[in-house]
Amino acid sequence: MSAIYLAVAALLAGNPTSVEIPSAVIKVSEEVAVPARDAGVLAKIEVKEGQLVEEGDCVVRLLDTDIRLAVERARLEAEIALRKFKNDVDLRYAKKSTEVAKAELARSLDTNEKYPKTVSNSELDRQRLLVDQGELQIQKAQHDMEIAGLTREIRESEHKIASEQLERRTVLAPLRGMIVEVLRRRGEWVQPGDTVVRIVRLDRLKA
Repeated sequence: MSAIYLAVAALLAGNPTSVEIPSAVIKVSEEVAVPARDAGVLAKIEVKEGQLVEEGDCVVRLLDTDIRLAVERARLEAEIALRKFKNDVDLRYAKKSTEVAKAELARSLDTNEKYPKTVSNSELDRQRLLVDQGELQIQKAQHDMEIAGLTREIRESEHKIASEQLERRTVLAPLRGMIVEVLRRRGEWVQPGDTVVRIVRLDRLKA
């Protein structure tokens, strides 16, 4: 690591071509082993040894075709669930049908009050049944909308989970520094926690 320490000291001094080390040992204060966050095949190594990176820069990408498809599917399912939740056609139809049935029953009762037995009891029973059916349809439509709302929340959560899985396929630099070692190659399989690169911090040294 002595060559790395000299290179880091030279960079901090602003004169990478000439380095003077007095009677002291210069050491980096922080070195980070950057791990993979998910299992998969390394699709691309974005850095090389000696390269400077900023915090948040991508250093490694895992193959993510399957996850991207899952994210898109989850997004579409969330969109469908949202549209179903916002669709109140059944509820509005049930309310309108019930209003019509109630009006028809009211007219029949009013007619019988003025002209007894004009509307038969069987017809009145049929009209009352239509009113009851309408009330039940309203309750069912409201229940269906509640279920659609819960389904929407589930689909949105699934989309969020899939998006987070996609993010884990990209390994980012946790700090600003220099890549001192690349431990994996493109095409290799990694497990969560496997170190892919090592980074040393440039802005802090120990003497």
